[in-house]
Parts: sequence; C-alpha cells; structure tokens
Amino acid sequence: MREASILSGHASWEARLTHVLGAAGLDGEQALYAFKVTTAAGLTMFLAFLIDLPYTYWALLTLPLVVTPQSGMTVWRSAARVGGTLVGAVAGLAFVGMFAQNGLVMIACLALWIFGCGYNARSQLGFDGYAYGTAGLTALVVCIDTGANADMAFSFAYWRTTETIIAVIASFVVLLTLFPRSVRDDLVASFDDATTRVFDLVRDAAALNEEQGAKARLGAATSLTGLYTLLRAQKLERNHVGPDFARLRSATVRLNRVFIDSGGLSATVSRAAHHAILIGDLEAKRRRLEGLVADLPKPSDDIAASLARIADLRGFADELERGQAMAKAALGSGEPERIEGLLTYRMRETAAALADYLDAAVIVADPKRAPLPDRAFDSRYADRSAAIQRGFRPAVAFFAVSMFWIFSGSGNGAILALITGALSLLIPTILPRAILATAGIKIFLGFMAGGALAFMLLLLLPHMNGFTGFLALFLPTIFVTFYVCKGPNRAIALGATIMIAIALQPANDQTYDAVRLFNIVVTLSIMPAAFVSAMLIVLPEDKPWLRRHLARAGTSLMRAAADGDVKNEDSFIAKAIDVVADYGGDLDMDDEADAQLVNRVKAVAHAGHEMIAIDRLSRTGHLPEALAGDIATVRAAVVSAVKKRGVADPAREVEALDEARGRAAAALALFEGPSVMRTAMLRYALALALLRTVIVQGRIALPAERSR
Repeated sequence: MREASILSGHASWEARLTHVLGAAGLDGEQALYAFKVTTAAGLTMFLAFLIDLPYTYWALLTLPLVVTPQSGMTVWRSAARVGGTLVGAVAGLAFVGMFAQNGLVMIACLALWIFGCGYNARSQLGFDGYAYGTAGLTALVVCIDTGANADMAFSFAYWRTTETIIAVIASFVVLLTLFPRSVRDDLVASFDDATTRVFDLVRDAAALNEEQGAKARLGAATSLTGLYTLLRAQKLERNHVGPDFARLRSATVRLNRVFIDSGGLSATVSRAAHHAILIGDLEAKRRRLEGLVADLPKPSDDIAASLARIADLRGFADELERGQAMAKAALGSGEPERIEGLLTYRMRETAAALADYLDAAVIVADPKRAPLPDRAFDSRYADRSAAIQRGFRPAVAFFAVSMFWIFSGSGNGAILALITGALSLLIPTILPRAILATAGIKIFLGFMAGGALAFMLLLLLPHMNGFTGFLALFLPTIFVTFYVCKGPNRAIALGATIMIAIALQPANDQTYDAVRLFNIVVTLSIMPAAFVSAMLIVLPEDKPWLRRHLARAGTSLMRAAADGDVKNEDSFIAKAIDVVADYGGDLDMDDEADAQLVNRVKAVAHAGHEMIAIDRLSRTGHLPEALAGDIATVRAAVVSAVKKRGVADPAREVEALDEARGRAAAALALFEGPSVMRTAMLRYALALALLRTVIVQGRIALPAERSR
C-alpha cells in the first residue's frame, strides 16, 4: 500500500526519498537517516565556516549526539544540549576565575562537577539526563582549553556555546523543516504494544492457568517505561499531528494500574484454585470475568464495542461491590472465606481498572469527547546510591587520566582527559546499560575507522579547491559512516565522527599535519580502555549490582508507602514499573531468584496500594480512634516483613495484622454509626486481610541468599 501511495503521488517527500534510495539497492530507512545526518553535517560546516570561529570542528562533535530519526527526540536532545552547554559554560567560567593558576585544584573541582552532573543525570527520565552530561562536557572544554590563560575563558565559553547552537540550528533545519518525522507512529505503536502486553496479563490472570511469569511481567513493564519516554518526546513536537498528550498520559496512568492489578488477580486466582474453592457462584464470577477480558476491543478500531464493554465491566464491578462476598475477606474467620473475599475484591478492582482504562482510551481515539482530568505523575525512581555511583565513575576516570596527563607531560593528554571524562559521563545518558561495555569497544573501532578516514581525507583534501571541494569528500564520508553503522553499531559512527573532527580539525584556514593526526589517533586509542575500565571495574553495574539495587528499591518503595510518605499513588505505581524495567531488564528471568526479585516489586506495588489506602483512611478521620491507633503497629509489621529474607517466619508480623483485623471485625459487628464510617472500617479490614496474605505468602520478602 505504501508503494501504491508513492506511485499515486500522495506520499511525503521523505517517503519518496526513502523509496528512491531503496530502489537504488540501499536499505531505504537507514539510507534516509544517513542522508539526514549528512545534510545536517554539510549545513553545520557551512554555518561554522561562515561565522569563522576558531574551533569549527566543535559543531561537528555535537551533531551525531543530537540528530535522531524523530523530530520530537531531536528537539529533546537539542534542548538538553543547549541548556547543558549554557550551564556548563557558566560553571567553567567560574572555575577558571577561581582556580586558573592551580591546575591540581582545577582538576579536583572539575572531577567534583562531573560527579554532580553524573549524579543528577541518573535521576532523570530520557534525554533530561543528557543535559547534565553536556553541562559536564562544556565545563571540561572551557577549563581545559583555557588552561592558565584565564583571559581566554570567556572566548572559549562563547565559541563552545556558539558552535553547539550552530549544530542544533542545522539539525532543526534538516529534521524539523526539510524532513520532519513525528514520533507519533512510534508512540502509537508503543501504546498498542503496551496495551496488548497488559491485556495478555489480564487474560492470563483471569484464566485458571499458572500464575503470571516474571518474563511476561517484565516485558509489559519495559513497554510501559518506553511509552513514558515517547510521551515526553511527543510533547515537544509543537506541530505534531496525533493523539493529544494529556489524553495519552491519562490513559497511560490507568494502564499502569491495570498492569499492577493483573498481578494481584493472578496470585489470588492461583491461590483459590490451590485451595479448591473455585466452585459455585465464585467460579461463575471468575468465568464471567474471563469472558469479559477474552476479547477486549481496541478503542481506536471500534469505539462502540469499547463503550459496550466499558458498561459490561462497570456493571460486573458494581455487582461485586453490592454483594457480601468481599466482606468475607475482612470479617471471615476461616481461610477459604478470606480467599473468596479477596478474589472477589481482586476481580472487582481489575474490572473497574479495565473500565477506567478503556474509557480513557476511547477519549484518546475520539478527540471530540471531553478529556478526563489530566493526571501528572513522576515516573522515574530516584535511586540515590545508583546516582552516587553513576557520578563517581566518570569523575574517577577523568581524574585518573588527568593525573597521567599532568605528570607525564603528554602533549595530547588534555584531549585524552577531556574525551575520557566527557564520554564516560555522556554515553550512559544516551545508551542502554546492557551495551555500555561493548559501546567502549565500538567507540574504539570507530576511532580506528575514523583515523583511517581522516588520513584518507588528509591526503586528498589538499588537492580539492574551496569549500565545495571539501564537501565533495567530507559528505560522502559521513554518509557511508552512518549508513554502514546501523542500530547498536551506531556507537562506531559516533567514534568515527569524533576522531575525524578532532584529528582533521576542519577550518577556513586549513592546515594538514600528518604527525598531529597520528599523535591524536594514538592518544585517543587509549580512551576506550579507560571508558571500559570505568564501566567494568569502578563499581560495575553487573548482575550482582542489579540484584542489590532491585532489592533495595523494592524495600524503599514499600517503606515509603508504609510510612505514609507517598503523596501521589500514580507516581508510586509508575516508579515501581520503572524499577522493574530498569533493573530487571538486564537480569535472567529463567533464574528463580531474579524472577522473584521482579515479582517482589510488583507485590510491593499491591501492598503499597493497600498501605496508601490505610493512610488515606487515617487522614480523612473516618476510622474510629481505637482502630486508627493500630495503624502504627500495622506500618511496623509491613516494614519488618519487607526486610525478611527467604523462608524467615513472619509469625510476629502476621499476628500483629490478625489482631488489628480482629479488632476491626469486632468493631464492625457492633457499629451502628454513619455509613461512611462503616465503609471506611470495612475497607480498612479488607486492606489488612490483603496485607496479611501478601506477607504469609512471602511475596514482599527478599529472596534467600545465593550460595557462593
């Protein structure tokens, strides 16, 4: 169909060019991306040469880091680059003003600045962290290039900022004006993928199959966190055509809740089947829910069917709400009664969450409908320990290489220190953790390839006339580099571009020095080893590291909910999902202990929801004072349970919850006051029953210690 559209004349300019490049025997999409980078590189060099600043090649260094296939991503990276450059320039000027005459103190201050930038970058979502990386890079450039010549600091800051803005302008002209590509298609595809994965989890949960696997949960969590990033990128596209940002965010918040509720339903259905109580009316209700979720309609395809399903789900949830089964979880004395009540509650929560999500998705699909209230949420879990380590690595790498530079007197040591510190800080902000070590190797390969290309250009450029002759050799080199280096190998293109820019240093008054080129290639070839060492030796983010931080994150989230420190439940759920995707994504879900850690975080989200409900009841004042007095004991029991490991007996914690639930049940049996207080008491007792179940099953406990 796409080819028919092209032939009929209804395709975009970009689609036509992709078709032409494909017809020439090239990978059309990859060739188009390489063509965009090449065009932006040509415009960057033209503007840099036109303004005739001393370091025109700095603009070329910026280019591969801000050019992305989608307009929204380019705007995000570019805004981060400009903002970080301005902040870094100011910081660099301040350091030069205070420490220009003391090289060691300057290096120490720069290392601390890099640490601070790395720390803050770790706590940001998407390319927001890139802004901090750029701030560190710019301060390094200003301080190291200025050296002891403090009078030149402002000039270096001005040049660096100007060259960065030149590259950003060129990227905007090419990617936002000539070849605009909205993130819309990727966002819609990601939204559909996340929805499909979560719906699959709900279907599995409602069926009598085995409990959800950690691999499926991880896949859904990863898809949801990818959706957060695309949502942010789409917001930056001012002229985008596609779903409204606020509507999509509202739908995403509700999809997060369905994801969490599906896990609670799965565990409860599995437990009910184990106790053989899925009979009679309870089994009929489960089958009814299974039928409602078996073929959930897609609102973008059929709004009428979605509205009908919303009505069915809400009717089912209301029916369960009006019944007496849920009260059995709060008031029942036997285990079968409690399980029946818990399963009824889980089915009711899941049906209501699905109806809420489908309602939001219908509003996304039909712009004429009034939007739901926007629900802003913070999706990034702030791991301070990981942030400290993220800042420590590039700081140590920079300081170590700087000491080598100072005490060896190497002529190119400044470049080595700058590039090592900059890339150790920048690369983790734009590449996934799993490929950081291999990225160092690929950057080394890029350096070697870039050195060879720079040497070739060094031989040929003296025979070319003017800027046109320069472009005739330079642009094909860039195109081939970015065309050949696809996907994960894009780090090779990055390394090659860095080497070409630094080794060749194109300028209006070009000088070609083979000795300088050779020395730079030799010096920079050391950098990847320093980078890989920083990633693999200085507090490496390997599997033991991931397990520790995943375990700590689960404990931290549970403590925050238990202590009443959660102010936004949507953010709490989103952070739990972020933790699963961030740390669990690089673990082995076939490993029982790794899978348990991932499942534990989802169980923490379930238990956290109950603790947040208890905290809300406490703050509204609807609980009798005698019951509210037990909440401190409940908090302590939950915090104690989340710290237990393996098969440690939770008898003390369970006893505390049973006593609190018993007092709530006794108070309910005698209560004759306002219905709002009775409802609050019933919800409180139900939360206690749910927390008891989670603790008894060891779902929020840490895995047993691994044998050494």
